[in-house]
Amino acid sequence: MRLDSLCKYLHAYWSVDIFYMVITMKLRTLLIVTGLLLPLVAQAQPAACPQAVPAAKLSAAMGARDAALLTPGMPVTALLHPAEQLAFALAPARKPATGSQGGLFAVDVGQAGAWRVSINSRAWVDVVRDGKAVASAAHAHPEGCGFFSKQVEFTLQPGRTLIQISSNPEPTVAIMVEKLP
Repeated sequence: MRLDSLCKYLHAYWSVDIFYMVITMKLRTLLIVTGLLLPLVAQAQPAACPQAVPAAKLSAAMGARDAALLTPGMPVTALLHPAEQLAFALAPARKPATGSQGGLFAVDVGQAGAWRVSINSRAWVDVVRDGKAVASAAHAHPEGCGFFSKQVEFTLQPGRTLIQISSNPEPTVAIMVEKLP
């Protein structure tokens, strides 16, 4: 039943006062609920979505010693390698899927704090510092967040840090590392 038909029906069988009272109550309830939920929806959105599309290309390394250097804030498309051929600095926290791709990257962390690794797939992301795994502080798969579909945040200290990508189904991955405010 269309809204105008419903209004005519209600108007014909209810007095005008009751009809307007019901409509007014429904609108008030809708405004109150919207006012209560809007802040919650706003909080659920990712803090910031990288909007840059990778222009640069590089080849991921197959071992930690020759890890491909990433520049903070610069997205790149990286060519990956079969997971069986990789020499990870530490075994990935999740065993690489059979037939998947991966690679090793490095980033020079200039300032301590929260850093985000953004990628365009659901590959596994591990961060290694001084031979030890760095636990992730947060992760998200934000929708409507541009090119990058997975974000993992880490608390990092200054110095060279390794990023290990594993279990990527495709031979390439777009990746960007950035310092968060």
